Amino acid sequence: MKVTSTGRPLGAEWFIKGLEKMLERDILPKKAGRPKEKKEK
Repeated sequence: MKVTSTGRPLGAEWFIKGLEKMLERDILPKKAGRPKEKKEK
């Protein structure tokens, strides 16, 4: 199971979002890669 090998909690998204709020840190994985530059006009 992927969750056990990454150390992330297993549960519904609403449950994990609640944990993030309570712990004041990100738990869900973020989008991979470098952020794109914003083009100025």
